[in-house]
Amino acid sequence: MFDRDGGNKWVAVTKSALATILSLVGFTCWWAITGTQYDNEDGECDADDFLDHAEDGDRWHVCGGSGATIGIVAFIVFLMAGIFGIVNALMQGNATHITYSNKVSMMCSGQIHLMICACMLSLCMFFSFWGIFYRHWIHFEVELKSINTIIGSIDDEWTGGLFSLVDDWHIGSGVEISDYSYDGIAVDQCDLDDDTTICKTFEPLMDAGRLYLSLELCTLAFMFLQGAFFAHAIIFSRDWAHPILNLAFAQLGWIMHLVAIVSWIAYSEVDFDYGDCNNDDTDYDEAYDVCIRSGPVISII
Repeated sequence: MFDRDGGNKWVAVTKSALATILSLVGFTCWWAITGTQYDNEDGECDADDFLDHAEDGDRWHVCGGSGATIGIVAFIVFLMAGIFGIVNALMQGNATHITYSNKVSMMCSGQIHLMICACMLSLCMFFSFWGIFYRHWIHFEVELKSINTIIGSIDDEWTGGLFSLVDDWHIGSGVEISDYSYDGIAVDQCDLDDDTTICKTFEPLMDAGRLYLSLELCTLAFMFLQGAFFAHAIIFSRDWAHPILNLAFAQLGWIMHLVAIVSWIAYSEVDFDYGDCNNDDTDYDEAYDVCIRSGPVISII
């Protein structure tokens, strides 16, 4: 790596500075908005004060757990990496500069070829982001007189995304919740009895959504790295980083995306069918038939 082109100095400074600033903003905003305190030395987060706060209408005191500790460590590491990145970029006086070839290949010049690839990569990133936040991944209909004492009778249809339902979900006694997450529907029911329709339907959707998000974030990371190569090659005509890495980022990106799609289909246990999935004879211990909508199609595209 030491005999490769490290890229434009000021681009490296800018990226390191932005990474440091965004890390600081994200870290600060989470603690400020949630109002979480790190320790519980004064006992404010103890269960003894739970009822007192509830009766007074006060906000409950929330203390950070192990996740908050990991977040602090990650922020410190990210901050150090950003600072070292800025210092390293500014210290580069005689960096290796390898000019990217502009020979004609595939009936167009190297710059044109790279611009076409960069446009395709931009479309991939757009569809990847859109797929994560798109609200129409699944659909199912339920028409039952009674399934259990918690839900009661149901005659409705629902559409959902990766993490929650779009339509209102009935929780009993005429109460409906909009944008109800699969976690909220599945976790309590599965803790009570995991051999029920609700648990067997929504727990796989919950697990599949979490797994898809984790894998797709890895995909986006590979695409961002590939985008850095295209930016240096197109704007500065420089062969940034090692060519094997530049090739690997593209291959790892589509492989990880494919794994994310296949994993979601396998874990969610949905019917890869654009039908209605009408559940009018589902037994109490059977999962609902759930069909896909345009979300998985967008993800595959």
